Amino acid sequence: IEIAGEPNAGVRKKLLLKIRNIGNHRHNCQVLREGRGVLIVGYRPIASYGYYVRTDLWRCVCPLKPAPTPQTDSTGKRARVGVRVAHKSDLLKPPPVGVSFQLHQVLSPMKRDDVALVVKNDTLIVELAKHEYMKLGHDVDQHGYIRNRVRELGRLVIQLRKNTQQPNASLESFVHPHHLSDIVKAVHDIAGYDVPSLALKISYSVKKCALVLKGSELESGQKHKAERVEEFLQLCELNWQDLVSTHAHKTLYQGKRNKVTILPTYADVVHLSSFLHEADNRELQLLQGARSKEIRPA
Repeated sequence: IEIAGEPNAGVRKKLLLKIRNIGNHRHNCQVLREGRGVLIVGYRPIASYGYYVRTDLWRCVCPLKPAPTPQTDSTGKRARVGVRVAHKSDLLKPPPVGVSFQLHQVLSPMKRDDVALVVKNDTLIVELAKHEYMKLGHDVDQHGYIRNRVRELGRLVIQLRKNTQQPNASLESFVHPHHLSDIVKAVHDIAGYDVPSLALKISYSVKKCALVLKGSELESGQKHKAERVEEFLQLCELNWQDLVSTHAHKTLYQGKRNKVTILPTYADVVHLSSFLHEADNRELQLLQGARSKEIRPA
């Protein structure tokens, strides 16, 4: 009734548009929550609750909200308003099936690229994120650590798909004794020879994922699959140290050993000595002045 009684046709049109988009938003949330149905999309930003293509966000102007004023960062460049709006609007959507809202908030700030897409759609990586959140989620400072862990696994899955020519393979399909060599090669391809610590981090995450998968298979009664995962873990214990860990630790040790130590020059010593003398004289004068003020003739 309030909308129908609005005399301004432009305002009335905007209010009707907002009501329609809120209804579409509720429908889209139900579709995303149930995993079936058709999404109703539109080219509108977050203020109107319309769903839109992210690549076209920069040219969308919401009629229900004034356009944000251009802002500049410390370098003088215009800030990317679309990225902030995309992150805020992503939090309006319901989390994927099996993901809590709190974990969804932790994973949402990830950069929207191929790695993030793999992370959010891989069941085993999401399960690892759940375990890490249960252990570290109370500490906000550790949320970035959780995102880094799952992104490392996402990079591993992408490299495994590339090496094995399996574009839709998941991490769970590679947790198999036959694929240990593929995982080792993918870890070497990702870490290379410059970042040995990354190889150690990925190796730890892979073993943790295998333990999570084993627990899930035992819980569901899949003893055969659980035994296969146990064989994978045993094979990792036997061969992983020789294939990955030893070389990574050796590279780290050599990097620390070959690090150039810069000794202070004569000019540095003279500069430090003069600074100490000046500080000593300044403090001595302050001390003498304070004592002269305290000792006064009666």
